[in-house]
Amino acid sequence: MSILSLYNKARVRAGRAVKDDGGWMLTEGVGAILFYLIMFGTIAGVVYVLFSSSKLSQMQQSITSISMQIQGLYAGSSSYSGLDTSLAVKSGLIPKNLIRGAAAYTPWGGSITLSPGSDVSTYRISLAQISQSDCTKLATYQLDTWEAVQVNGTNISAAQRVTDAARSCGPNNTITYTGR
Repeated sequence: MSILSLYNKARVRAGRAVKDDGGWMLTEGVGAILFYLIMFGTIAGVVYVLFSSSKLSQMQQSITSISMQIQGLYAGSSSYSGLDTSLAVKSGLIPKNLIRGAAAYTPWGGSITLSPGSDVSTYRISLAQISQSDCTKLATYQLDTWEAVQVNGTNISAAQRVTDAARSCGPNNTITYTGR
């Protein structure tokens, strides 16, 4: 026997009528719905955070892969002449998850552009429409392995890497890596 039924029997014996507890069901139902809505909102927030940091990780891995693929394709060549995005897509230099049609795009939807550098013994990887929240981390990613890194046209120095990158990043960013 439950405690509530024992309590009700004791109240009846004492000469008082037992009131119906019908309103509790509505209160409990509303409470349960609120609880589930709060939990759903929390889970949605966690999923959003996980997916936005996965974009950054995906792009960091892709930059490393693209750089290694370019160097492998042009091994033994004295210049990166002829390198462009179209050649990179056709040659499989860019990971398949970044290719849509005949073009390459970042996880944020901006274009990926490959080209020879101003010195033909270098190459450039440009990433457009990088979000502000990921810009500094992406601009300083393996900074020591690049000849130069620019954010929105501003060079990032090795000495002031985080400060330069953070000051150069805005709402919509283009990051250009120059490699050899």
